[in-house]
Amino acid sequence: MFIGSVISFLRKEKCKILAVIALIAVIVYFKFLRVEKSAYSEHTKIVETEIVARSSIKHEIKLIGIVRPKHYCVLTAKAGGTIDTLVLTGSSLKKGDLIAKIENPDIEKTHRLSISAREIAQRQYDRMFSLVQKKVRSKKEADEAHQHLIEADKNLARASIEHENTLLKAPFDGILGVYKIKDGEQVVEGNQVATFYNYEQLLVEFDIPSQYIHMVNPGQEMTVNGQTLVLKHVQKAIDEESHMCPASVEVKSANDNLLLIGGSVDVTLTIEKKPNAIVISGSAVFIHNGKDVVYVVKDGKTDLREVEVGIKSKEKIEITKGLAEKEEVVVIAQDRLYPGMPVKIAGRDDQPKTSEKNDFPKAPPRDTAKTESN
Repeated sequence: MFIGSVISFLRKEKCKILAVIALIAVIVYFKFLRVEKSAYSEHTKIVETEIVARSSIKHEIKLIGIVRPKHYCVLTAKAGGTIDTLVLTGSSLKKGDLIAKIENPDIEKTHRLSISAREIAQRQYDRMFSLVQKKVRSKKEADEAHQHLIEADKNLARASIEHENTLLKAPFDGILGVYKIKDGEQVVEGNQVATFYNYEQLLVEFDIPSQYIHMVNPGQEMTVNGQTLVLKHVQKAIDEESHMCPASVEVKSANDNLLLIGGSVDVTLTIEKKPNAIVISGSAVFIHNGKDVVYVVKDGKTDLREVEVGIKSKEKIEITKGLAEKEEVVVIAQDRLYPGMPVKIAGRDDQPKTSEKNDFPKAPPRDTAKTESN
């Protein structure tokens, strides 16, 4: 019964209750919200700026490179037998130094017999030649002895090649890498035995994204682990799977402890460089209504200025149109500003006075800060 009376009362007094609520809302708006907005409009904002100036700017991309030796090979067995290693891993060798030997009794025996057979054939020919001079033997017999000597030379040459194939020698000045077969193991022709490389001359190989390849040519500046180098080789062909273009650069300093063969290094490649350009901080540029704009401080007030941008670096950006030298642009907190707003530059006292009570247009929404980082 009581609840029904309450519901009936509320229905009768509905209009009065709504009127009271509306009155309270109006009071809150004029008492708090409007005052805050008015206070916002009437106070000068403090901003940080920078002077527009000319300087050099370059567009760089960050890549990952892999360190490779310029001269590198894998020593393989050219004969079958038992491997006998003679040099320790990591040893520095000269071209032709013996690294390992493949022990094969049959090849060694054939080589020894071929040497002996050749010596015998030489002695027989020399004897026969002497007898022909004395006219004791015929010239035909001397020709037969000479033919036997030629056959002995051929057999020795084949045996020497087979014997030489059992010897693994340094192909150039360098360092012996890891053995792929343990000492005493059996090998057959074609087995990998060890790696060999020259650490004095290294290459850094890396891949360039296809969208930049038309801007890259041999001779461009780059850095590898802080070393300033010149790009030596770039392949003008795109890999179908990675959509990258292989490139390489020769590293001059082989004593850098950070350059480990097979390791990765940071590569910075200069795509574009321009001297004497109008350059400002990248944080000063933002997008408004789909266009690049900046806030220029002029006579103590903000001026929303449309600009055209060029090269972008990590922290700086080139302005090709819209700004002149010695103009002053706001570099941070542009979303708190609007065109014509009175501002005060942080850390500066000699600034023109501006009226604090004006009817200013509504601040344009700031879509996004436009910065470029690599």
